[in-house]
Amino acid sequence: QRSSPIVTLEDVCVGSERYHDAGILSGIRSQDTPDTLRLVTVVVTGKSFLYHQVRNIVACLVEVGRGKLQPEDLKKILDKKDRSSAPGMAPAQGLFLVDVEHGSLRF
Repeated sequence: QRSSPIVTLEDVCVGSERYHDAGILSGIRSQDTPDTLRLVTVVVTGKSFLYHQVRNIVACLVEVGRGKLQPEDLKKILDKKDRSSAPGMAPAQGLFLVDVEHGSLRF
């Protein structure tokens, strides 16, 4: 548990590209084809994170992408300072840690 609940993110970057690796297309709904399947990447950079913070951020961004939230709604959710006003957490499947830096060390 952190002594302060305030964490400042340095950057959140979202990207999308056509998904090329047909080798792992198992389990895709029949209406999705390799031509329409998109790989979305979310890179979150900061000095520290709260428990499930990145999963909460991704869930909000997914809802904006689906049209269930407007980008302006994200500021309202943040201003409430109450996670229960957010759409929940993204599932852990598909999310992974890429890099950890601590001073000059990289893990």
